[in-house]
Amino acid sequence: MSSGRKRAASSSKEDGSSEQGTKRTIKWTKQFSHAGPRFQPDYIPINGTKPLFRYNGEPLALTANAEEVAVMYARYLCGKRREKNIEKMLQQNFFQDWQKSMNGKEKKIIEKFELCDFSGFVKKLQEDKEKPVTKQERAAQKKKREEMMTQYKTVIVDGRKELVGNFTVEPPGLYMGRGNNKKIGHVKKRINPEDVTINCDEQHIPKAPGNSKWRAIVHDRTVMWLASWYDEITKSTKYIQLHCSSKIKNDIEEEKFERVSELKKQINDVRRQYESDLKSKDDETRQKATAVYLIDKFALRAGNEKPEGATDTVGCCSLRVEHLSLLASKKIQLNFLGKDSIRYEKDLLVSQAVYDNLQDFRTKDFEGKKKMKNDFLFELIKTQSVNEYLGRRMEGLTAKVFRTFRATQHFEEKLNEYSKSHKLKTTKGTPEDDKMKLIVFKRANLAVAELLNHQTLSKPSGKGKPKAIMKLESRIKDAQSQLKSLSNGTDEYRKQTAKLEVLTQDLDLKVKQRTFALGTSKINYIDPNVSAEWSVST
Repeated sequence: MSSGRKRAASSSKEDGSSEQGTKRTIKWTKQFSHAGPRFQPDYIPINGTKPLFRYNGEPLALTANAEEVAVMYARYLCGKRREKNIEKMLQQNFFQDWQKSMNGKEKKIIEKFELCDFSGFVKKLQEDKEKPVTKQERAAQKKKREEMMTQYKTVIVDGRKELVGNFTVEPPGLYMGRGNNKKIGHVKKRINPEDVTINCDEQHIPKAPGNSKWRAIVHDRTVMWLASWYDEITKSTKYIQLHCSSKIKNDIEEEKFERVSELKKQINDVRRQYESDLKSKDDETRQKATAVYLIDKFALRAGNEKPEGATDTVGCCSLRVEHLSLLASKKIQLNFLGKDSIRYEKDLLVSQAVYDNLQDFRTKDFEGKKKMKNDFLFELIKTQSVNEYLGRRMEGLTAKVFRTFRATQHFEEKLNEYSKSHKLKTTKGTPEDDKMKLIVFKRANLAVAELLNHQTLSKPSGKGKPKAIMKLESRIKDAQSQLKSLSNGTDEYRKQTAKLEVLTQDLDLKVKQRTFALGTSKINYIDPNVSAEWSVST
């Protein structure tokens, strides 16, 4: 990072110990017993009697290490390809890491990526995938997998058996990331016991596989993770966590939505307070209030600063001058890479006070010095200080709680809006009623995913329509044809009209949700009580 992006010293505590609403509490007391993570099986070479790889037109036998990485690229070639500009970056990063896995002889021979031919590996992978498997063989394979995984599926928490979520470490492979990620194509290394830190009680330390040893063993009663390791590519720590159905996680989720419910009661007071602070004479207070306005109105992530070398993704508090454009009539444009390198690019309408503040913050810093495009927009604040600011207005209130509140509020508004539309009335009292309710729910869920910018891994390719959409279009044509043969006003006509409406709405939904992932917002951001109450009342 350039020196121009340094923050000013803040008066708030930034050591992480005083953040309102995220205090470290005891999650277990005496027992936290588990088998550790399940590791990926060793690589088995797929080369036959003749080398499958060719370099400069000539067959070349690879060592097991080099072949494993080469097959990673071949697997990518078997799947969905990326855009040309991203593909070139992927190839460069892959080739750079692939050479690290080669021995001296291989490095001297394999010098240019464009002379590499992976088609032999691709053909072998496709043949293996298409190889017929009997029901008995499939059942035997499934049984063997389940037997191998049984010991890793559960953890004993103070005498209570709980499920483990992701109990298998990530497999080695090519890092794909999201969006236009500059690290795409780098090789994710194989995770071994020596990379893993185990969290357990003192009496039940899981044995590392074979003759290996754990990187470290800790007994932290304030966390829910069982194992962790550091990802060199993303510069982040990965965890093996308790399953979302566990009591501990459910208690935390319940507490989170209780805070959301409390914020709903106090939202008018909270908004009055930060709106008043938008005109404060203190620059730090104005920056906090402006950041909270953006988090509230547009459900932005707060955003934390990243370590050197990490992917340059930002949130509200880490926005830079280059991410903001001031448009006419109180409109602004935000354009930045958010979590998972997903681009956030929207034109937004803000209040006059916020517009004036943003104009001020992007022009000069708190000392009156001109800001450069790489400088922080809010140089006086961090996520921690914003959370402290919010916590003084409501106990337990954080930027994350605010974002969850906005998601749930938006979901509730959209449920009511879509429920009152003619579409739900069309199907009322028909066999299609429940189907339409599900579509209404998914449309409201989609609206939340759009608000939170939960885009899918990659955009639709544009090369033809998915089979599901083509099938729906065909069913709509059939339904339209059947409707023409029925007399208007009859019971059959009404039922067929309802069926056609459901199919049409389902098609519209499927087309729109191709670019958005609905799962995260549904599981983590929407209060299940709202869904339950709506389901009963409609």
